[in-house]
Amino acid sequence: MTQMFRLSAKSRKLLEGNLRDYDFPLLEADYMNPEYYRTDLRDFFRAMQCRRDKAKLKELFLTDAFQRLGPETEQVIARHLHVSRLVHKMEKEGLSMCKAFDDLMGEKLQEGKAVGRKEGRKEGRKEGKREEKIRIIRQMIKEGLDEALIHRTTRCTREEFSAATR
Repeated sequence: MTQMFRLSAKSRKLLEGNLRDYDFPLLEADYMNPEYYRTDLRDFFRAMQCRRDKAKLKELFLTDAFQRLGPETEQVIARHLHVSRLVHKMEKEGLSMCKAFDDLMGEKLQEGKAVGRKEGRKEGRKEGKREEKIRIIRQMIKEGLDEALIHRTTRCTREEFSAATR
């Protein structure tokens, strides 16, 4: 801001610490036509217009233009995407933005698979217990035990008992 308003060194010193560095748009990226630009702004606007759609953003990052971005442009885009893990990965591991984004997407995919496996095992155990209970109920019916006794012993629901008699 100090450069934009051409503040003197003395004025900058007075304002230092009192003005926050706000991230406000001078141009609204969502409404800009990237094709009007022949500089890194073209890539910046393209990325900003895809920021809400991870699949489109990934597709954009796979293009030749994005594979050849300079480090400064990558940093600006990454910071404006507001994905702190992306910026951190780029800085910590020295990765390009596209590679860091790809790694993050892979990590998210692995996390999703792990959650899916955990939920699947939980559902499988639940279904297995239900099938075992129905098998026990069937055996008790086969032994000629009274329905009331079966309900008290197994604590089965009417649906489970009905499933056992089918």
